[in-house]
Amino acid sequence: MPHIVTLTLNPTIDVATSVPEVTPEHKLRCGPVRRDPGGGGINVARVVRELGGEAIAVYTRGGATGSQLEELLEEKGLLRRSVPLQDATRESFTVAEGTGAREYRFILPGPTLSEREWQRCLNALEDVAVGAAFIVASGSRRPAYRRTSMPVWPGWGSAWPCAWWWTPTVRRCGPRWKRACSWPSPTAAS
Repeated sequence: MPHIVTLTLNPTIDVATSVPEVTPEHKLRCGPVRRDPGGGGINVARVVRELGGEAIAVYTRGGATGSQLEELLEEKGLLRRSVPLQDATRESFTVAEGTGAREYRFILPGPTLSEREWQRCLNALEDVAVGAAFIVASGSRRPAYRRTSMPVWPGWGSAWPCAWWWTPTVRRCGPRWKRACSWPSPTAAS
């Protein structure tokens, strides 16, 4: 059993491309497109795997974009457990302008979980977290949960240590962090 289990309630397909210049009211011809599986917990599981550890990602998925997310995660060889949703998985997209000095990030909202879907997420997490050293719940929360705290699960804090991570961004950490920890170029081959 993997030592780290991640939970991503609002995963995404991260779409990245570039344009020479962003200008209003004109068609902007984009460069090559890169698609990556994303969302806080999925990204944590990917990094753990890249560093040689074992992690399993628990996440939601729905619609055609949910199927594409499954394919992308399969390509990455990530251990996973998905929870089907009625609504489609969200996408986000980043457009790099020019040589990448400026990025425009568009984050689309995800679907709202029904009470039944939310319970299935908790059940899936409980099933795969047996024997885990850590549970990492990370990523954007859906609009329906922004005004309330996350539901408390009795097992959290007693049976398993729990880590709640925040997502570092240039706005939160400043331009030095961007230079020190930059992701590959949006147009780089995956």
